[in-house]
Amino acid sequence: MNIKDVAFPVGGHVVILGVGASIAATIRDKELYGCELPSMNNLPKVIFMNDLLQRVPEELYADNFEQLYSNLHAANQNGPILVEMNNRIYEYFSSLYLPNKPTIYDYMIMALRPKGLIASFNWDPFLHQAWWRNYLHGASLQICFLHGNVAVGYNEEYNMSGPAGSHSKRNGCYFVPTPLLFPTGAKIIILILT
Repeated sequence: MNIKDVAFPVGGHVVILGVGASIAATIRDKELYGCELPSMNNLPKVIFMNDLLQRVPEELYADNFEQLYSNLHAANQNGPILVEMNNRIYEYFSSLYLPNKPTIYDYMIMALRPKGLIASFNWDPFLHQAWWRNYLHGASLQICFLHGNVAVGYNEEYNMSGPAGSHSKRNGCYFVPTPLLFPTGAKIIILILT
């Protein structure tokens, strides 16, 4: 989906979220199972990727994770180390849940009117989880994920989004999980509206 295809709300508020929002959401009220929210600075440590990092060839290694990922991608985008990194990151973020009480995400969703929009750079499912549990109680603003998200998938043929890995009740189309990581030189914006 291209940014020109997005219908930005007229007269509504637009909120843009980065990783700090998810980290902040779990400072006071921990993730449901006590999992830590990583940033790019500590992602390999939090997701336990030291064994993978030790297998990275010296000429591709970088201290900066995004640069390391880009180096591996440039060398072989289907290489076993890169595939395993993607799988571990996706699995880790997919296992995260908001606590069973209101968080800053819930308050933000409830504070915005239906013509509002929250755009997130976060891979974690927190915004989608908060949107869904508040949608069931009447909050219906738009949300979009600018760099993919573990909770939301996309079907290109029907130009529809829905829960990742599920099928549409309307037409049976499959919602393909979105990629999370891209080489730094090839970052694209993915917009998924729900």
